[in-house]
Amino acid sequence: MNDKLNIAGRFGKAAMGSIITPVASLLILLLGVLALFITPREENPHINVPAANVFVTMESATPVEMLNLVVRPLEMVLQEIPGIDHTYGMARDGLGMITVQFEVGEDKEASLVRLYDRLMHNLDRLPPGASQPLVKPTDVDDVPVLTLTFSSHHYDDLMLKRIVERVKEQLTPLPGISVAEIIGG
Repeated sequence: MNDKLNIAGRFGKAAMGSIITPVASLLILLLGVLALFITPREENPHINVPAANVFVTMESATPVEMLNLVVRPLEMVLQEIPGIDHTYGMARDGLGMITVQFEVGEDKEASLVRLYDRLMHNLDRLPPGASQPLVKPTDVDDVPVLTLTFSSHHYDDLMLKRIVERVKEQLTPLPGISVAEIIGG
């Protein structure tokens, strides 16, 4: 019968008949409980992930033009910076934004200096009429905790914006609300 068992079957059969199995199981359980108690925990651990948003404006440019003339060329340039983890580009009417995320543990100041330096050395890649890039560093606290989206089949855009403004007025004075802003509308 042993000839028909594969390696896992033979191992299982040997473990079932051994006195070491319950002792090893108990030891593993105790080590797990010990690890649970001695592992340090923080409610809000500080993780250093430097990032920045790069904004470029160009009046009367469509999102497609912004994407092709500004966002993609700058993304290609920025991805060459040592220590860059990801870049994410977005284009709207007259606005291009690139979020640059550096690798975990990178020095924030040095990362921002490299980013700004690379942008300034590649201004000639921007089309005529484009603004100089604006670099805004981001922080963990800049990430929204709650995002609300409003839409309606019954109200027009103006009425919906007024409703959203009233909601914002009610949210802003609440404790723990640092920023409430309306995007769009």
